[in-house]
Amino acid sequence: MKAKTFLFGLLILPFAAASCVNENTDDCDTYVGGRVVVGVQDKNYDNVDLFTRAALVDPLDENLPLSSYVTSLYTWDNTGTQYKSFQESMSRTATTHTLNPAIFVDGVNNVAVIGNETTAAANYSSSNQSIALHPGGVEYNDVYVGAKQITFPTDDDHSIMLQRTKGMLIVDFNPDNVPTDLKSIAVSIDNVYASVTPALVYSGTTTVSKSVDMTTTGFVPVRMVVAPTVTGGQSTLTITITSTDNSTSVIEDISTTIERNHITALLQEWDAVTGGWAIKQLLGDGTWSTIKTLDLI
Repeated sequence: MKAKTFLFGLLILPFAAASCVNENTDDCDTYVGGRVVVGVQDKNYDNVDLFTRAALVDPLDENLPLSSYVTSLYTWDNTGTQYKSFQESMSRTATTHTLNPAIFVDGVNNVAVIGNETTAAANYSSSNQSIALHPGGVEYNDVYVGAKQITFPTDDDHSIMLQRTKGMLIVDFNPDNVPTDLKSIAVSIDNVYASVTPALVYSGTTTVSKSVDMTTTGFVPVRMVVAPTVTGGQSTLTITITSTDNSTSVIEDISTTIERNHITALLQEWDAVTGGWAIKQLLGDGTWSTIKTLDLI
């Protein structure tokens, strides 16, 4: 049976269902004036149905708590060049989160919220208001961002809906054709964005790599959350297949495109007679199309 990805999400409920954070109490009613409520917009990937039919991904339940989907929140405000960072604690049951208004100064605030970011202070650049998506060229987290300009004090309620910054890349196997001496699979993809602002403006380019040791995990797909391919271009994948005797087969120049909040799936098929490999991509009509071959004879 194929391994499946389980994606976690939530349904945004009315403001009354939101959690609140205050130095002394969790009671929303202690806040004076309007509230700033954070929720999640991208709960499932936009094309998740296609991959559910292909038995690669299970759709998520959209009624889960916020903390099941976004495990941390960092919030920034600014007046001119001044930046302040806060790690917001969250209720384990609420489906939205209300920011503590005490963190905001009077006047215009460019409120920035980043979710699923564990080291935001290190990865966030206040000079250009951007956050690194793949620090060190690794997969890193499924980062979410949201932004809104709000003038404080305010009597109005405001909402900030977090959006996923990356897509998902799946490199799977044909389960009927897997070498018995398979040791590891390494995937590298280039020409993807390096950073993003809380307003979802991308910049820079980088290459991302991930390796999976099949001797400990078994024959499982390689799954990566990857920033989108740079607009107007294509990304190139390199797949390195290592056997238990440390010999390698390298499949290069595999062209594909990663889109924000979309899944891209490739299938590796091994030919037991020739020892060669074929790489197929799942198309929108549910069929697999060969896009690259490696013939070892």
